[in-house]
Amino acid sequence: MAIPILGNLEKIKILAFLNDTYTIPVSVYLAMFNPTTFEESLSIEFSKETPPPAVESPKFDKIKADSFSLTLKVDGTGATKVGGVLSPELLVQKNISLFKNTVTGGLVEAASALKIFSKSSHEVPYLILQWGKFVIKCRCSHYTITYTLFDPAGLPIRADIKADFVRQPPKGKLSALSTFLSPDITKTIVFKEGDTLPLLANQEYGDPSLYLEVARANNLTNFRDIKPGTVLAFPPIDKSQQ
Repeated sequence: MAIPILGNLEKIKILAFLNDTYTIPVSVYLAMFNPTTFEESLSIEFSKETPPPAVESPKFDKIKADSFSLTLKVDGTGATKVGGVLSPELLVQKNISLFKNTVTGGLVEAASALKIFSKSSHEVPYLILQWGKFVIKCRCSHYTITYTLFDPAGLPIRADIKADFVRQPPKGKLSALSTFLSPDITKTIVFKEGDTLPLLANQEYGDPSLYLEVARANNLTNFRDIKPGTVLAFPPIDKSQQ
């Protein structure tokens, strides 16, 4: 995934929200330095139960959520003007504390005390990672802090934060995504010029009226405006329930 080249230097920031509608902000973390690398990964899992004979190809199971990781540097040695009158060790301590509170919900407890939300529905924050025009909605799944430099008293004055995030799919695409990732899919079809959804429904199910079920499974709002090249999922449909 490409990171845009910006005309001015903008620091990457992480905004935390209480809900998945991103309407109740609780914290913001501003990085001291921008990361030099950005790693993105996606895992495809196959069933561990291989039917006999064992030479058969493994059966597709699921695709795990898209994830990414980056490393943020924290420096109290004066390499950056951030920090003002704070001592090096206090600057590092406060920066790391703010990062932890932002991605894990340390400040959410304060919001709970104000009865903004119920403790029974406590969730780690929903995050927006923003770097200029580069924006990702996500949640933190893991982080590791490595202290790399210490002062004479043994207090850390430099550290690396290696953080892993899971991308948050857009709400409107969740139902379609779950359809595509289900191992029960019988067929997918690439929509071509001249195709219509009722025609394809009749071709696959022998009943053109089932186009509504196909539209619903693919989260289509206008079945008459499907672009050629669109991949459509045709899931199993129990006609007896129609």
